[in-house]
Amino acid sequence: MSTRIIFLIILLIFNLAACNQPTPPPEPTPTPDPLLADTAPKPVDLTAADGVTLKALYYPPKNPNLRNPALLLLPMLNSSKEAWQDFAVAAQEAGHAILALDLRGQGESGGTQDFGVMDRDVDVAVNWLAARPEIAGDRIGLAGADLGANLALRAGSRHPKVKSVALLSPGLDYKGIKTVEALSAYGQRPVIIVAAEHDTYAADSARTLNSRALGQHQLQIYPGSDRGTNLLSAQAGLRPMLLAWFASTL
Repeated sequence: MSTRIIFLIILLIFNLAACNQPTPPPEPTPTPDPLLADTAPKPVDLTAADGVTLKALYYPPKNPNLRNPALLLLPMLNSSKEAWQDFAVAAQEAGHAILALDLRGQGESGGTQDFGVMDRDVDVAVNWLAARPEIAGDRIGLAGADLGANLALRAGSRHPKVKSVALLSPGLDYKGIKTVEALSAYGQRPVIIVAAEHDTYAADSARTLNSRALGQHQLQIYPGSDRGTNLLSAQAGLRPMLLAWFASTL
């Protein structure tokens, strides 16, 4: 048998073996994340520890391919996540991802205003943000107004991943939700505290908390009696001040 024929036989055997190899499965097509489809705010349902549905709005970061800093925004007593809307949009433009939460029994969230479990509700929101792949889990800031300010500080004291907190019209004690011990546990992380002079309880509480802050801290007392997120519309300089604060502390 000639060398040429032997070569052709070997080539034929090789081709037949190649044809019998199984075809590899196609690469799976990634499922697009609807929360990142665009930068419009998206409704999010969170489940509290007792099964209550908590409603939130998620403002995705402008660049979802980065691990972005994030803010959790907590509203006043008897208010809703929409009170933060203008600030949330501005923070999103500044490069943050934002989750604005309705507290239980308020806004669109279920349940009743059970102040004894709201801390755990905020924990759910913090952990949801930290688990998002487009968010840097160690660059989370909290901003709260009125009752939400107390909840924000207390959540910061429980979560080392929270790097900075902004408190609008905090109290030493709102509905049994206290802040002095939480501030001590929060330690040397940055805190900015804001109130209006004639919102007397909030202003006095703000001064007390500022005097006991252990790390970087800033106190801003405005004239008037506006409270919580109402300060954002009443005081033109507050929004840029808060954005600059988070830009420098996250």
